[in-house]
Amino acid sequence: MHMFSCPVRIVIGGVIGGLMFSFLCPMSTAYARDVLPDIVQEQARIPLLPVGSGTYSKWGFTIYHATLWAPDGKWNAANPYALELRYARSLSQETLADSIIDDIEDEDVADHATLARWSAGIKKTIPAVEDGDVMIGFVSPGAETLLYFNGKQIGEIKDPALTSAFFNIWLGAGADEDLKNEL
Repeated sequence: MHMFSCPVRIVIGGVIGGLMFSFLCPMSTAYARDVLPDIVQEQARIPLLPVGSGTYSKWGFTIYHATLWAPDGKWNAANPYALELRYARSLSQETLADSIIDDIEDEDVADHATLARWSAGIKKTIPAVEDGDVMIGFVSPGAETLLYFNGKQIGEIKDPALTSAFFNIWLGAGADEDLKNEL
């Protein structure tokens, strides 16, 4: 298992066939589920309910649908929570990893050596995604942050500063305002 992994806002460089497919087969708007996978819910030890859901798009193309989960459906960073990303298109490992790294660098929260260490972990762990793949980051304050890909744990973050920087991509001051407000 690797130390880190998760998807983020993406810059699209695409294959024309994939774009044509998205026009011919639009994604359903019913993307939020009523429950998290058992493997994630068991880690929470208390039921996590949806806080909100939204869609991240770039240049008019849907990249992923996001759902924030928390106890009683109310997010508080001091309590366990999960962020679920359901991808609407295929993206390479390199594109995802580079996007995560760029977004974290934009936050200006770590020195060069720390960013280099975080980047190495991200590049080792982040997978490529296909349309329909699901990544979930689960945070339990005071414990490791866990990352799941299609129902299997693929990584963990032991550094609270990296956990904060990662989730700030969606929930922090520099997050996409439209998506953040929906979550």
